[in-house]
This record gives sequence, C-alpha cells and structure tokens, in this order.
Amino acid sequence: MSGAGTQDIQLAKDTSVNIGAIEKELAALWRGASKDKQVTRACSWNLVVHCGDDDIFDKAKAVVDEAVRHVPSRSLMLKPRPYATGKEVEAWVSANCQIAPGGGKLLCTEEITVESRGKDGVDHLPSIIRALQVPDVPTALWWAGSPPTDPSAVRILLSGVDRLVFDTSMLPSDGGLTKLAHVGGLLDGLVLTDLNWLRTGSLRSVIASLFDPPTGPAPLGNLKRVRIETTPKGIQAAKLLVGWFASRLAWGTPERTEGGQLAWRMPVRGDGAVRIDIETNKVATSRDSGIKSVSLETSAGERFALSDQGSSQLECTSPGIAARTVQAVEPRLDQLIVASLGSRGRDRLYPVALHRAVELDR
Repeated sequence: MSGAGTQDIQLAKDTSVNIGAIEKELAALWRGASKDKQVTRACSWNLVVHCGDDDIFDKAKAVVDEAVRHVPSRSLMLKPRPYATGKEVEAWVSANCQIAPGGGKLLCTEEITVESRGKDGVDHLPSIIRALQVPDVPTALWWAGSPPTDPSAVRILLSGVDRLVFDTSMLPSDGGLTKLAHVGGLLDGLVLTDLNWLRTGSLRSVIASLFDPPTGPAPLGNLKRVRIETTPKGIQAAKLLVGWFASRLAWGTPERTEGGQLAWRMPVRGDGAVRIDIETNKVATSRDSGIKSVSLETSAGERFALSDQGSSQLECTSPGIAARTVQAVEPRLDQLIVASLGSRGRDRLYPVALHRAVELDR
C-alpha cells in the first residue's frame, strides 16, 4: 500500500490451500502487526478480483492496495491459469495496514492471492472463494481487464456475489455490450457496475446542465441530430451515452442508416426521428473515456455542444449563452473502484441505458 503515513506488513510464501491454514497465516500476521501497536481489522466488503494474466494482476493489485485505504475490504486476488502446469492451487497472504489518525493504532485489511493451474485447479476456485469470504458483508467481483462475455467463464464465480464490476471501455466495439448483457442476466439481483459508466458521470452531468433554466428541457423534444466524436476506445461509452438519451427521452428502436456503420435513425414522438452519429475518424482526446465532443442539434437550428479542452475541462456552448468552460474530472481507476463499492455503484439508470445501448449492436 502506498501513501503518506502508511505502513505495509506483508508475508508472501507458499501455504496450503487448506482454508484453515490460510486463516492461520492471517492470524499470524495480526499477531506480528500488534506487537508494537493496537490493530483493528477492518472489512466492509469482500472484494474478489479476477486477473486473466500477470500484467492485469500487477495493475489490479496496485489499484486494490490504494482502494482499500478508503473502502476496507478482504481482497481475494484470483489468478486462474487453466493451461498452466504445476501445483493445482497456491496461496499467498498479506496485511495492508495504515496508521490511524493520531498514530495510536493500525487499521488493517487482508489480501489473499490464489493462483490455480490446470482445469482441476480452476474448478477449485468457487469453493475457495466461498470459504474465504468474510460473513455478513457484501461481495463484489471485479473482472479486471476485458469484461466477461462468455457466460460459462463467469457463472461458476457468481455464487454469493452481490455486485459484478467491469469496464466496458475494454470491450470489443461490435457486439460486446450484447454479450455482456447476457452475462448480467445470469444471477437474479446481481448489480452490474460499469467503471466506464462511472467514468462518464461528470460528462452526463454537464450535458444535463445545458438544459437548466433559463433554457429548460423544451429543446430536447425537438432534437434532430446527436453527434459524438470519440476514439475507438470510447465507442462503448458513446453507445451508453446514446442509450442514456434514448431511455430518458423515450426514443424508439434504432435503425442503422445506409452507409454508416456507426449511424442510426431513432424515432421520436410523432412522426419525427433523430439521427445518431458516432464518429471515430482521426479523433484525439485527453479524456480516458475517449469521448472528445457531444453535439445536439434541434429542428429549430439550435445547437448545444461540449468539447474536450484538456486538463479535465469541457467547453460548453448553448444558444443565447456565452461559451463557458467547466470542470469535468474523470476519476482514476482506484477512485472508480472505490465509487463502484459505494452508492454510485448501484445506479438504477445503468441497466436501462445498457438495455437501450444493446439495441445499437443489432
């Protein structure tokens, strides 16, 4: 764990996969940590992290070590290696401790890394996860790296999971949202938490602010075109943004327009329609979401727009109002993980927007 006033206590060695042995090792860590200071073991979540390869593991571990400073969790880092040989399951344990305000005691969280090898080793993971969960606290499964699109790969890990966390910015641009939505339907009551949706929360807030008084919402009923400029990485964020518009403004089922791979026509109330264009040609932006600009045009010729100005700044333009620059920060990954475990991670608008965005894949 990093940060000022933080003390790391770590033990990394082979231990038996026997759950009692792992808990014994953790108990030994607490005894060692409490020699000089009072230790409080903190846990508000079980955070299970699926890491598909070593590079993903290294990045995810750094993120988790930072995130648990703000959301104390028992972290279970999974390294499934179905094609590897060797011992079926190995485990490592560590304690991440930080000095409490005033320096009187240590606040500590636990981290367990489990590496499984071969099909038999991977098959042990569900029972290991269940045994290592702290009872009476919720469980989140963060699928680090590219989100799961194969139901069979994720189904066995979902038992007892309350929240599935992923990042749609890492999905393939064609059909990825549809496959992800199928995975989300595997377990009743499972909350889907998209880091990409959280990442673009400030962008949606700025768009909504364009229609605050004195402008009001009336122009939204007369939209004729929505144009989004984005990098290829931002296509999924752009589709989710369209899904958000469609769900809030009651647009009809989209139809692809001829000659436009990322262009659609969506019916609106009455006999009209709004044209949607997601443009990726030679787009560059400083924003992690990949979205550079959003432009909304009405049938009356009004234009509402925002565009990336760098340094987390967006320039906003509206009819009759002077152009202005606003702050719209996209949080770091560790901050997004913290948000995913809070109330923002249970956004009821997200599954609705995802459902409408899936329609764009058809």
